Amino acid sequence: VAFLCLALGGTTLAALMIAGVRDRVCEIGLRRALGAEPRDIAQLFVVEGLLIAAVGAVAGVLISHLFLLLTQSLIPCPIKLGAGTLLLPILLSLLVGGLASYRPAMAAARIAPAEALRNE
Repeated sequence: VAFLCLALGGTTLAALMIAGVRDRVCEIGLRRALGAEPRDIAQLFVVEGLLIAAVGAVAGVLISHLFLLLTQSLIPCPIKLGAGTLLLPILLSLLVGGLASYRPAMAAARIAPAEALRNE
């Protein structure tokens, strides 16, 4: 179940990033025309994807830990919450976020400035 949730989150993030690239073609063209390298454009989108993944992971971990702490007396098995249960989901989410945003970032980096500004 966790693997399917990670895969679904990754595909959703990739779709959002592709839509973001399409919506920001003029911005990409303007940045490239003003001297931004393709690497800079790619970094912009990868960092954006990582931030989205990090915010989602931190929110999910905090909500789930709060829920487990509140219902710990109702659950018959012992629950051990530690640093591993905090860090592992966040690290996995960052890995999936980086992988999901890589291809859209490379597509954004390949947009030619003249072609992007012509689309306006």
